[in-house]
Amino acid sequence: MVRLRAGKDDLTIGISFIYQMLDAKEKLRGALNLIQKKRAELEGEDGYAIIEDYLASMGHERRSRLLGGMRRRAEEGDLHDIFTADLIARYRDAGYPLWVFLEVVEFGTFNDLWLFCARRWADEAMEREHYVLKSVKAMRNASMHNNCVVNGFLLPCEGAQAELPRFVLDSLTEGGLKNTRNRRTKLRCLRIAQIATTLWAHDRFCELGGTRERNATKLQALRERFESTRHLYARNNALERQQGRY
Repeated sequence: MVRLRAGKDDLTIGISFIYQMLDAKEKLRGALNLIQKKRAELEGEDGYAIIEDYLASMGHERRSRLLGGMRRRAEEGDLHDIFTADLIARYRDAGYPLWVFLEVVEFGTFNDLWLFCARRWADEAMEREHYVLKSVKAMRNASMHNNCVVNGFLLPCEGAQAELPRFVLDSLTEGGLKNTRNRRTKLRCLRIAQIATTLWAHDRFCELGGTRERNATKLQALRERFESTRHLYARNNALERQQGRY
């Protein structure tokens, strides 16, 4: 099992279906706050200058593709995005401040900017966390496409555990999942390793107590639903293989 902290209580949850609860942009809003705090600590750093320098660091083709896609989301048409159109339209000519840019870009660009900032500020911890975010992105992408996560349970990857950062492995141990042969066997599955990493990222970046409690409640309900209908999945090898408790 792994533990997801919710307020004063620890909620023990099975991890087989955590992917259904993933919403990377919401879970990583705290990561945006960390970038903002780091920027504020550095004298002379400006939210507009960071984005200007980041865009300048790209090649012309990549930068044009990114900005062109954002521009089309602000215009009327099939690609119009009701959620981000106003922000993009307001800042696309004058330049984006950091907080606006992170609200309107896709997760992949978010990760790339995170790495840019980590190297800009020579922050080794941020750079390590960038690779965690890449794993979260892969998990989020798989969770958005039907049963890609469940199917991934049948695809062991011998290097999966080896690629997990030490701080993720340590967090599993601290959460009660000792370094046993069962743990090592499970973590050889790339999807399980990605789920463990995503849970670490949630614990690291999700700062809002209400969001943590809400997610914990939803996960508990999901666990109860799965266990009450478990007989329906008896012939699903992918689920049966990973149903064991941690």
